[in-house]
Amino acid sequence: MSDLYQRAVASLLEEERESLTVLETWLPDRLPENLRSESHLLGDRPWGDPAELAKFLRCCSREHAKVETDEERRTGYQGSCTSFEGKGLPIERDRLPDRLLRYSRSDTVTRALIKKALGRQAKGSLNRELISIDEALAGLSTFSWDPRRMGEEDRLGRGKMVFATFEHPAGAPRDSAQGMAEALALPRGPLKDEFLLEFSYPTDSVTNHRFPTVAEAGWVPEFQPALEVRPDPARPDTCWGQTRPRGSSTPQPELVHGNASLRVLDRPPRFLGRFNS
Repeated sequence: MSDLYQRAVASLLEEERESLTVLETWLPDRLPENLRSESHLLGDRPWGDPAELAKFLRCCSREHAKVETDEERRTGYQGSCTSFEGKGLPIERDRLPDRLLRYSRSDTVTRALIKKALGRQAKGSLNRELISIDEALAGLSTFSWDPRRMGEEDRLGRGKMVFATFEHPAGAPRDSAQGMAEALALPRGPLKDEFLLEFSYPTDSVTNHRFPTVAEAGWVPEFQPALEVRPDPARPDTCWGQTRPRGSSTPQPELVHGNASLRVLDRPPRFLGRFNS
């Protein structure tokens, strides 16, 4: 339990604390543990200021108290999270490399890429099952990439903020879809076999680089809040978040930034293959 969390809870009204306790008892998996470990949901306040986290906890507790069904409770919690996206501690630009990586398994993004980058003929062939989605995606790496073909509506992901990572000395299994899914602790999806795309883009092409928090994670228990340590350039691992990998995979650096058009991709997306979710 983080010190920030304890001080944020202490600032709540008694009825809000009681409702928060009920909420945490109801939340599944690691979500209660993650909530209590949060220490970087600070907004633009200085290190250790609990005011922003208190606002988030108050929002969560009030939403939980005013509904009756589990579906409404989940919707209320996710809505509270959405309201506080992008409130993590800002990450100073000089702490980040010049390029970021994002890994996507979004079917919506994939079909936009196929249609815009490879053309209507490729999409038509895919729809008529003349080629597989794997073949279409593999073609992205050999096709003459032109980000101007992407529209403003073709986004890196959904929502206000998106997760990203970057290359680092400890390395990552970047040529293995299964390996990256485990290293990034990607949420387990409903499908048994999902594809994975790697996006690479300049760090300066996106804005609002911040620590990821439980607000961006929402209903994803695989997320791990950053340790309660003030960012220190002498300890690079304190300057961004870290994934909670599955198995023996190496933890990966993790941040969030403002969502953006796929036009920021200055090189073609890389198809890593498929992984078992």
